[in-house]
This record gives sequence, structure tokens and C-alpha cells, in this order.
Amino acid sequence: EEKSFRGIYFFIFILLIAALGWLYFWVSPQVEIVIKPRINTPEVTQNIAVGLPGAEWDKNNVNLPKVEAIKVQTEKIEAQTFASTGRSYEVTNASGQVTMFNETREPKYLLASRLQNEEGIIFRMQNEVTIPAANADGAGRVAVRVVADEYDEDGDPVGQRGNIPAGTELFLPGLRTDTREFYYAKANLGPLVGGSTLTNYFVKENDSELAKPLLTDSLRIQAVDSLKNELLRRSAREKKDYVLIEEASMLQSELTNFVYDELQTGQPLQAFAVEGTLRLSGLVFDQDDVIEIMAAKLRRSQDDRKKIVNIDTGSVEYRILTAENFEENNWVKLSVTITGVETIDFEADNQFAREWQQKIKKEIIGLSVDSARGLLLNHPEIEEIVKLEMRPFWLQQLPVIVDQIKLHIKY
Repeated sequence: EEKSFRGIYFFIFILLIAALGWLYFWVSPQVEIVIKPRINTPEVTQNIAVGLPGAEWDKNNVNLPKVEAIKVQTEKIEAQTFASTGRSYEVTNASGQVTMFNETREPKYLLASRLQNEEGIIFRMQNEVTIPAANADGAGRVAVRVVADEYDEDGDPVGQRGNIPAGTELFLPGLRTDTREFYYAKANLGPLVGGSTLTNYFVKENDSELAKPLLTDSLRIQAVDSLKNELLRRSAREKKDYVLIEEASMLQSELTNFVYDELQTGQPLQAFAVEGTLRLSGLVFDQDDVIEIMAAKLRRSQDDRKKIVNIDTGSVEYRILTAENFEENNWVKLSVTITGVETIDFEADNQFAREWQQKIKKEIIGLSVDSARGLLLNHPEIEEIVKLEMRPFWLQQLPVIVDQIKLHIKY
């Protein structure tokens, strides 16, 4: 019986120890902090040589990082329509009566002269006229019939543009500027009307030649888009990232089999049809090779405290430096610029990372949760406090023991 009691006491003792341990763990403050370090986005620029297999490298560029390329080709066949350039016009001229004014004390004799509005349309008086002198009732005035010119000074038909509203002011362009305020006209007897323009279109003899470069440009754009789409599909199949050099000097194109029906020439058509075939070829390389070169250069520029988080492949810019020897030597020199994403590596197994974490913990021991959060956010290396969780949850004071502060980094 005595042994039985000793066993019960021992079991109670063990339970008590476990309960006290659990209570200590529960009451003893601990904090878990997850921080996101501040990142930098440095730009890296590197000259590289992109060439076809068997390229003959220039001795001055033989040490450049090299990327192997391939030449790709596509063909685009399409019929398109273009606007005819031939024009003939059936024009009716606007006409009506205007009043001529004379602000001087002397009558003014005018031959059948020109009048002009602010838009530059010319109206011609149909007969000579003498404008009476001004008197006590105001400027001298006389009505005169005018007709709009058939064409303006650029050779375009006037037609309906000669229809001007009542009240439009006109001046005499043949007079000196300083005398125009004394002799002028106004459409105060009603609007000038009757102007109209009927445009007749037809295909001119040289329209087919004018259409050639337009068709070439259109097919070239379509061919480039087609080639890029094919490269996207090929990249997916081969697990690569193919890029086409889109610089005009690196895209070789030729328009062949241009077809134009000569029977369209002279016909009253607003548009005519042509057809052509365009062959386009360009230089293509795997951008993953370039990214590898740029990442290596970025790593070389870093000190031991930093790490590369990411390389922004969408920021890559290519600029051609040397392309004149491509046809003969099969290579081109490019300048590549890319943006990297880097941060200080606080989790690295080195003295700097360990000292930094210890320093952060010592700065916040014993502080309130709000004070610790504010202090951490003031650190130039810290971008964001992702998580700051106290255990037990009701405590608002951080532990005073460094080992009870758990610090994690989230990139």
C-alpha cells in the first residue's frame, strides 16, 4: 500500500512539473517577426556580340560575351486596295451681292477687283464700281455682285466653301495693308450661295508605282508580327525565349510577284487592287543566354552582403552598335540594358547577416509592440513588417531575452 501511494505521488509530481513547464511556456513572452527587406533596382549595361554559326569576329570585339543566333524567314502574300489619286471636279461657283464701303471723304473707283475672306477664298467683282465718299450718315456704300473663284491658290476646288453666311467681312487683298481699313466689303445683303463640288475619282497611270512602297510597308509589318507569333510558339515548344532583332537595318525584305491589273488605269474607281509577295528574314537568338550574361555581370558588381532577387526580363533593351558587317561576317554588336532586383541578404551564412539580426533584436527588446514596429520601419534596410505576432497574444511588451525574438525574412 505504501508503494502504491509513492507511485501516485510520483505521477502527481510529474504532472505538476509538466503543468508548470506548460504554464511557463504559455506565460513567457515570445515574438515572431517577419520583415520584407528594401529592394534596389540597378540597371546593368553590357555590350555583347550576336552572330550566326561560323561568324568571323572582329579582333577588336573578340572578347565580348557571345550569343549564338539563327536566321529565320517568313513569307507574306496578300491583295490590298489603295485609294486612287486621280481627281476631276465638277464645280459650281457661289455668288451673290455684297456691299462695298468707303470710309474716306473721296469717292473710290475700283476696277473689277478681288475680295477675300479670312479663310483665303477669293470672290471677284463682276464689274467696275465707284464707291461714294463718306458723309454725315457714315461710310459711302454701294452694292456689287461677286462670284467665288473655281479653285483656290493651292489648286483645290472652292465649290461649297464659297458659300459664306450673311455678315461675313471681306477685304481687298490688292490694297496695301494700311489702306484696307478704309475700303472693304461685307455680305450684309444676305449669304453667298450656290457653290458645290462634285469629285470624280479615277486611277492614274502611276498609281500602281505609288502603291508598291505602301504594300511593302504593310506586308512588312504583317510579316514581322507573323514571325514574332511563330517565335512565341517555338519558344513554348523548345522551352526557350527567342527574340527577333526588330531594327529595320537587321530585317531583310523583298517584294516579289507584284501584280497590278493595267485595265484599272483610267477607270472611275475610288480604289484599286494590287497583290504582292514579301519575303522577310531576320536574326533571332535565345534571350535566356543574354539574361545569364547580364545576371553574371550584376553579381560581379555586388558586394558579399547583397543577393539577386530577380532579373526583370521585361525591362531588356537592345541597341545596335555595329551592324554594317553583318552581311559579310554574320555578326552584330549590341548594347544590352536590363534592370535587376537586388536586396541585402540577411539570411546569408556570414558574419554580416548574423550581426545585423542580433543588432535588430537588441534594439527592440523590451519595447511595446507599436514602438518596435515603428523602430523597425525606420530602418533603411526594411521595406515592410509583414508580421509581428506576440505569444501569448494578450501581451503587448516584447521579450527582454534575445533568443525569444524570432526574426524571419520574406523577399
